[in-house]
Amino acid sequence: MRWYSILIIILAVAGVVNAQYWFQFGVRAGASASFNNGAGVSIKTVIPQEISDGSLAFWIGETLSDGAFVQMGYVIENQSGNYPSSCDASGCSGYEYLSTNEAEWFYEYFPSSGNGSSFLGRLGPAGSAGSDGQINNYSFYSLGNTWHFLLNGNEVGNVSLGTGNSGPNVPVAFGELANTSVSNQSIYPVRMSNLTYYNGGSWYKAQSAYSYIGYGVGSEKLLENPYGVQEVGNRINYFEVGSGLYTPANGTQMWSLGYSLNIASQYSNLSGSYEYAAYTPVSISAPEYMYINGSARAHFLGWIGNGIGSYTGQSANATVEIDGNITETAKWELQYLINVSSQYGTATGSGWYPAGSIVNFSISKSIIPANISERFAFSGWSTGEKNTNGGLIVNSAENIEALWEKEFFLNLTSDYGNVIGSGWYPENSTANISVYPSYISTGKDQRLAFAYWSGGEEKNETSIAMSGPVSMHAYFKPQSYIKIIPEDEYGNRINVSNIYVDNETFGAGKFLFENTTYVVTGADFKGVKLHTEIQISASSPSSIGVRLPVYNVSILTRDLFYLPVNASLQLGFSNGTKEYVNTGNTGRVTLKDVPYGAVVGNYYYLGIKESFEVSGGEQVSLIIISVLDVIIIFCAVAGAAFAMHEIGKRHLHRGSSKVS
Repeated sequence: MRWYSILIIILAVAGVVNAQYWFQFGVRAGASASFNNGAGVSIKTVIPQEISDGSLAFWIGETLSDGAFVQMGYVIENQSGNYPSSCDASGCSGYEYLSTNEAEWFYEYFPSSGNGSSFLGRLGPAGSAGSDGQINNYSFYSLGNTWHFLLNGNEVGNVSLGTGNSGPNVPVAFGELANTSVSNQSIYPVRMSNLTYYNGGSWYKAQSAYSYIGYGVGSEKLLENPYGVQEVGNRINYFEVGSGLYTPANGTQMWSLGYSLNIASQYSNLSGSYEYAAYTPVSISAPEYMYINGSARAHFLGWIGNGIGSYTGQSANATVEIDGNITETAKWELQYLINVSSQYGTATGSGWYPAGSIVNFSISKSIIPANISERFAFSGWSTGEKNTNGGLIVNSAENIEALWEKEFFLNLTSDYGNVIGSGWYPENSTANISVYPSYISTGKDQRLAFAYWSGGEEKNETSIAMSGPVSMHAYFKPQSYIKIIPEDEYGNRINVSNIYVDNETFGAGKFLFENTTYVVTGADFKGVKLHTEIQISASSPSSIGVRLPVYNVSILTRDLFYLPVNASLQLGFSNGTKEYVNTGNTGRVTLKDVPYGAVVGNYYYLGIKESFEVSGGEQVSLIIISVLDVIIIFCAVAGAAFAMHEIGKRHLHRGSSKVS
């Protein structure tokens, strides 16, 4: 055992490092407390303790299965100073100033790989073990490999030590005077009680305890240990340690509780006792079911007994005879509630099932009719299983529900061809329908062709949303082969690259429904999209002439006297092309088959430029002032001026004669 490092640090702070005796005195629990997961004891704080040499502590501790060691209790300083308050393998992270003869709680641990020469653990603040006469409970226990240290049930720290049990070792409750060189110092007796150990999730009183008067690890043993241990008032598990007490030989029994009945049960509040006299008959019982919650329960299967007089069997109620220490373990089977349900039909499989077993569930019918055109179809289980019969390993409570889809019937009919798509469809799904062939020949350039579905859809292949039952009929109507002959506005046939009927390319010819009005919506001619609204209809195979907005355009260039003038023209057309021409001696340019008859341009003559625009096939005359016009006008003006001058002269001459 390595129960000395906290005291080394305390004495080192006090400047005392040469002492060599480690007197220990107290009790060791009996073997029944071995293989535990923790221990605890109540210790009375007794201060001051007038120790002039060494350091004094009172604690509960034990060696673990891998050689590590844990302990917890309180220590009394014999000199004021700064003491390390929290230390681990990386060093100490804090210090506390503590005064002489105050008591502070501490816990300490020694890893299995350590050498015990340094303090690892925590030291409480000044006076943290309370005043004189205060009783505190010091304990520790493991969860997994982590050991938790408690003061009066409140955790003050924890550490992982690589193991969670003590192995064959047992708890000890000791007083310890450490690092002293004398054996005549007086220690006021300190009372301890309720030595317990932790096992299987519960705390148990130590059934027995034995004296230990000895020395710590590494201690010199030349001085006899003068300190003792004894029961107080013949009370079981109530003892004191210190000076002036009985010093029994090591291994002297301090107390024994008699034979024990330990009832171990994972479920239900079953418990035993530790103070049975020999040969005592004791009844044990367990409920058939222990309900953990509404959907989980434990089913009692029987007892497994260990010890003289124990019971092993399936009966929930039995009697054991205490001929020695007995352990009765209640054997349970964990069960979960499986609820199998369905809105339609009958579902089977509900009930309680053991954990790890397999539940088989099923539905009686996969189709439930609602009426002639509506039904409910099984689509699977909430577990993901798609078959009407399923299975599941039970690891928890489950609500298994049969899932259903509402389905509607789609009824397709036709007087001709074959309809595809009739049948049942899930609600809000999409059904693809068609009728083939889509037409039937009835003669040369005539046939019966699919026209529409009832409801108005005009495509023989389409899809519909199934929001309810649907009945649809495919209707056929007679068609004739129709050719369209494009013409200009004068009735002359013209060649177009495309012609459009109801905004769709028509081609050289197409079957159209008889006695049905179609609209020739345009044509492509000379790079221009011609727009029209020409209605056509036929009751038999036909070639139909359609006049398009295509015109011949004439441009005349004339002078003021309407005589031909040879002018230069720059012409632009709707398709974006341009052309440069002269009107020549005739003063005329004729443009054939102009889309919309639309021409814009400019004429040039003697440096003069003027714009013009032609549309709708009209003839346009451009009046130009020619050179001849200028000469004629000039001569006319000059002649008129001369005539006026002569008239004036004659008038003056006549007047002169009268005066004379």
